[in-house]
Amino acid sequence: MINLPTANYEPSSLAVDSRQHRIFLSSNKGLMVLGPDGTLVKAIDVPANALTLSSDGRTLYSAGDTISAIDTAGLTVTAQYAIGAGYRIEALTPMVVTAGRIWFEGMRTDSAGQHFLIGSFDLRSPKRPARYTEVPFQPTELGASPSAPDTLVAAGNDAKDNVSYLDVFHACSCGSLKKTAQRLGWVQHLAITPDGKYVVTTQQGAFRLRDLAKAFSYDTSGYNAGIVSIASDGLIALQGERNDGTQAIFLFGERGGAPRRVLKLDQVGFGSLNGLNSVWALGWTRGGTKLYDTFLDKPVGFPNIALRVFDLPRGCGALLP
Repeated sequence: MINLPTANYEPSSLAVDSRQHRIFLSSNKGLMVLGPDGTLVKAIDVPANALTLSSDGRTLYSAGDTISAIDTAGLTVTAQYAIGAGYRIEALTPMVVTAGRIWFEGMRTDSAGQHFLIGSFDLRSPKRPARYTEVPFQPTELGASPSAPDTLVAAGNDAKDNVSYLDVFHACSCGSLKKTAQRLGWVQHLAITPDGKYVVTTQQGAFRLRDLAKAFSYDTSGYNAGIVSIASDGLIALQGERNDGTQAIFLFGERGGAPRRVLKLDQVGFGSLNGLNSVWALGWTRGGTKLYDTFLDKPVGFPNIALRVFDLPRGCGALLP
């Protein structure tokens, strides 16, 4: 476990940059840049509710009341995108890159009520206004993959939490979205496999991306999966938690089934400890040789971010029992 040099910080999003060998961690107090051993390299004062890396790893995008583009080599802000008057980005908003644009959850309220939106910016032109598409649910999860170009996956619940959606869109570089598949059912968290063929969810298993037909299941042995992260070699990490606060990270091959390895974690604290030790985010290095997770290791009033790193054998085959 690595205790980070922070006080009264709460983590929100984690991105691992294998090109520069850095870890980016967003929090309620801005963006922290860490070395692979957790050493603080730099703190960047930008809104940081969520993070995502470009497919080439050269740019980090950080979302808040604006979206900032940060050069991962020089650690400087190179562009900022204004979401537009009357729009807002919720805390912990999902954010992904595909079709030459960055896509994010947006919201707008007017006399007709609250509107749920998926917004996007043209990455080549920061001064161009955002384009928005209204959807019938709050898109709390977004997914994209370089192996499924011009494809965007979105999931969320409607305003009354009566219906849960999992939608696949064709994403145009112009900013428009066209739905190509839909499935109803709560997924909580999702990620797309590196080959661009499947979307893995924490509650429903994996589905074929092209039509959302059920593909694979993942046996987490009674743990309720809450977070998923997929390495570039296809190794899937699912964080799960039982009702008594016991938690673990399960590692699977891309096609599901029984876990190839189980990483036991500290029990989550409840009540006055407010979820102490509960995993907030997962992140892989390229090739799946290191898995990072972040959590709080001090109780409410004195929160402190901690980071764990798991060194794993290269390749899924090495993890067979």
